[in-house]
Amino acid sequence: MKLLIVYASAGAGHRRAAEAIYESLDDSLKQESSLVDILDFTPSFFKFTYSKGYIFLISRISWLWSFFYWLTNLGILSKLINLLRRASNSLMTKRFVCFLNKNNPQVVLSTHFLSSEVLSNLKKRKKIDSFHISIITDYTIHGFWLNDGVDKFIVGLQFLKDILIKKGIEKDKILDLGIPVDKSFLNLKSRQVAAEITGVNPNKFTALLVTGAIGLNCLGRIASVLKDNMQTIVICGKNKKLLHSLEKIGSNNLILYPLVSNMADFLACSDVIITKAGGLTVTESLIAQIPMCFISRIGGQEAANIEVFTTLGCAFYERRESAVIQRLLEFSQDPKGLTVLKQNLARYARCDANSRIISFLKEHVR
Repeated sequence: MKLLIVYASAGAGHRRAAEAIYESLDDSLKQESSLVDILDFTPSFFKFTYSKGYIFLISRISWLWSFFYWLTNLGILSKLINLLRRASNSLMTKRFVCFLNKNNPQVVLSTHFLSSEVLSNLKKRKKIDSFHISIITDYTIHGFWLNDGVDKFIVGLQFLKDILIKKGIEKDKILDLGIPVDKSFLNLKSRQVAAEITGVNPNKFTALLVTGAIGLNCLGRIASVLKDNMQTIVICGKNKKLLHSLEKIGSNNLILYPLVSNMADFLACSDVIITKAGGLTVTESLIAQIPMCFISRIGGQEAANIEVFTTLGCAFYERRESAVIQRLLEFSQDPKGLTVLKQNLARYARCDANSRIISFLKEHVR
């Protein structure tokens, strides 16, 4: 096998980044490559608790997730936790190691810290000789990502590259190539064409509200007010309760969808997106140059993403629903503020991330 792309299905972003690279491969290389979820090679109870446990924590007890994130990144204590965690992960991923040994990939690209850690430990113990690349899918860094057995780290911004260097990673090990996204975000349709597909009026100021994998019930309250002043699209995801409650409102200005597979089209016909600060959601909005309003500040990587992009002037964060509504009303009446945000977005959008990563991969496959 020439190339193995591996992710962990704990949150959708890691999978989406891995899929974006796989789908960008040319046919000849794709035929000699594989895309796998490392959790498929673990016991069922481990896969369930690893993936569903993450979703449960950040949606139901986010303060506990924030505490774990902080605790496992805390100096000496984190080193002890990491030793225990690595021993457990090594035990749980034995079938993945067998898969690696059987296929002996020339290059392994990882988009999750679990697979990155397992691969790094094998590399350090000289159990594999694959060239190991780790794509960091957020705009911050947790200690779980920092493994000596990584040959190259790929990051989304120079800002994160500087942080890695401060943490002791050699400069020549870090590539600022950007975070990969689905090809649909790299070939956005015009606003008019996208509006026809999604059923919206391209001439109206449009707010796009997205819940993602974790439902945000506050979006319902925000949408019920916004729809009186602007065109409001709500992507409800798996939150059927939110969808049903908004369906009862019945407004021509309120456009509702459950799960969608063409998010790029919705971004193409929107003026602003209200959402969580997941790494891939941020990257997709960045490339589409749609200003972001963050309304959920889960501690850890999402809080850090918020801090990065509000500091860069690409997004804004409001704690109160009333403040979100007020800000959007101001933008709809006077778009100058949005224009400034869009100008900043254009500075940091990495529309060539997929092609640059593919080019780099080809340098290391024979």
